Amino acid sequence: MKDDIVYSAYSMFLAFSLLYIGSKNETKQQLSNVFGFSSVAENHFVEFMSRLMKGSDKESSVAVEIANGLWGAENFKFKDEYLERINNWNVE
Repeated sequence: MKDDIVYSAYSMFLAFSLLYIGSKNETKQQLSNVFGFSSVAENHFVEFMSRLMKGSDKESSVAVEIANGLWGAENFKFKDEYLERINNWNVE
């Protein structure tokens, strides 16, 4: 086991947010319970995450850039509705 591995809580939160957007039923409820997603209305979640990633301090001299990716198995087909939702998670 390596001793020099660092896990970013923020990156893990973003990864689970991507999972939450595409989940249903018990999985969605469990993610909601663990991460507190239930405090944000379902239809506003993508907008909420976009605002969170943009930040609120426009005058700051500090910039944080996050790069995330989403990969499925070679033969896995993501649902168009899911891809549309995450593509709208615009952080520009």
